[in-house]
Amino acid sequence: TLGPLAATHAEKYRRPYADILPETHFVPFADAGAVAEALETGDVGGVILEPIQSIAGVREAPADYLREVRDLCDAHGAKLIFDEVQTGVGRTGTFSISQQLGVTPDLITMAKSLGAGVPVSAVLVNEPIAATVESGDQGSTFGGGMLAMAALDATLRTLDEDDLMPRAADLFAQIDDTLSSHETVRDVRGRGCLAGVQLHPPAGPVREALREEGVLVGGANPPDVLRLMPPPCARGSVIRETWCVMKPALVASNEPLPECHSERTND
Repeated sequence: TLGPLAATHAEKYRRPYADILPETHFVPFADAGAVAEALETGDVGGVILEPIQSIAGVREAPADYLREVRDLCDAHGAKLIFDEVQTGVGRTGTFSISQQLGVTPDLITMAKSLGAGVPVSAVLVNEPIAATVESGDQGSTFGGGMLAMAALDATLRTLDEDDLMPRAADLFAQIDDTLSSHETVRDVRGRGCLAGVQLHPPAGPVREALREEGVLVGGANPPDVLRLMPPPCARGSVIRETWCVMKPALVASNEPLPECHSERTND
């Protein structure tokens, strides 16, 4: 926990722990030239990035940029690290979003949905790195606890047995189809069960209206973006019900609102 906090871009979280990793530098998102310049120093151990920046407004890094960063890391001997705490564990349609992007990092961090509500995290490493790690090199008091491991095992089995990863992609298509046609929605972006909805009105009042109706959605740094992150097991009716709750909070337009059917179905 302390390492990621020391390397996060948000200053209010990083400041108390900055001395742990004092040589952490930040470059603009999706700017391969800035990455190349930073690596020219020759002393960079690793490049950490989110393939999709969630809290920043669900911004996806272009695949060409990721491939270029992979090549730059190889050329300079730096490790490429994907932060998949929010994109991983099937949320974006595959277990790791790297499987869709055609770019393989050296390390992948995962957490959050990995334990389906039980605190658990993991680091996935490639074979060369795994070969350097021996038993006892990495440990913690509660690492590998039985409850966390049981939750992790149940999560992985459910993802596989219920075929939830392809369903995540289907849910994004439903979110896009339901919301993108209305003129108060400027953009729907993301993958799978990580959707950013950019509105013409500020997102805050819409988010509050949803909360009052029992629908919890995420905010983002851009004030006009909502983050919709349903679980892959959610039914299609949940998306329609969410839209029904959103309607009164959206700015009226000259265009008729889509039909609202809130009855529960099995899709």
